[in-house]
Amino acid sequence: MKFRLIIIFYLIFIFPQKLFCTTIIGSNSGSEAFIKGDYKVALLEWEKIASRDEDAQMKLGMLYISGLLGSKDFIKAKYWFSEAAYNGNVYAKYNLGKLHEQLGSEEDIKEAISWYRIAAESGNTFSQLKLSQFYIKGIGVEKNINIGHMWLNLSASSGNLQANKKKMELQKKMTEKEISYSHKIAIDCLRNNFKDCSE
Repeated sequence: MKFRLIIIFYLIFIFPQKLFCTTIIGSNSGSEAFIKGDYKVALLEWEKIASRDEDAQMKLGMLYISGLLGSKDFIKAKYWFSEAAYNGNVYAKYNLGKLHEQLGSEEDIKEAISWYRIAAESGNTFSQLKLSQFYIKGIGVEKNINIGHMWLNLSASSGNLQANKKKMELQKKMTEKEISYSHKIAIDCLRNNFKDCSE
């Protein structure tokens, strides 16, 4: 009985702290190596904890897409961004959008829009800004100034200064009725926690 209590105590109190400390130390070790420009060590440190750490997965994706390890590796970057995105990392979702946008094919643009939408619905202001531009220009989606303005407005309301600047520029080309409607759908989108905003 006493042995069981010791095991239960260990599993509840000690093991999670050890796991947490290992994750933090591994993440910091990788970040310290990255700051020093030792990208291979950063890679090794982040790989050690990547199976349980979405931030490490995201950082691995950034290493591969940046070319800091040699040439850019879109396949490995996409793999790590996908892992982080599926684990809930909103920046990885945005980066998957950017990666597909850079590839530039019609299919990749649609995939970019899909990832930007997922990240935008998670509140990522950069994705909201990106998504607005696709709607305003009609690239990969049907052109819709109102939805474009809506995403700019949502991004700007969260502090994105670039989105606010673009919103003000766009409003000069819109009627009062269009602006009013765009405000309404932005408020509806906000109240629905960013779900079904582009429909």
